[in-house]
This record gives sequence, structure tokens and C-alpha cells, in this order.
Amino acid sequence: MAAAASGSKRHKATEQFSRARPRISPNGFAADLGVAYGRPHLTYNVPEIYQLFVGPDDIQDEEQKLTEKIERYRWYPVAQVALTYRF
Repeated sequence: MAAAASGSKRHKATEQFSRARPRISPNGFAADLGVAYGRPHLTYNVPEIYQLFVGPDDIQDEEQKLTEKIERYRWYPVAQVALTYRF
């Protein structure tokens, strides 16, 4: 009798584990942080309305200043975030 009782206990334990399923959340989140290497490129467009107030020499000077500032940087930070929902 003892052997039969232990056999039925084993069957119940196996049955309980086979029914257990992991819960999968429909929501997801991913984040990626790092750095990238490259040469920055600057395009500078000034709307015509500002050209009424500022001369073309001032616009070129400002573009040159910005270009000189960003050319020093070869490594720049990159951050990506993703939110997902499974339905």
C-alpha cells in the first residue's frame, strides 16, 4: 500500500508542474545606451524672414562658429528606448 500511495503522490506532483505556465506580460521595455563614432555634419538653413533682420555676413559667421564647435567631436552619445505592447 505504501508503494501505491507514493506513486499517486508522484503523479499529482507531475500533473501540477505540467499545468504551470509562465505568465508573459504583454508590455515590454528595452533600453540601449552607448556611443557612436563619426564625423558630424552641419547644414544651416535660415528662413527668409530672419534675413530681413540679420545680414548674410552674420549668418556665415554663425555657421562657421557652429561648424568649428562640432568638428571637435568624434564620439557622441546614443540612447534608444523602446516600449512594446503585445495584443
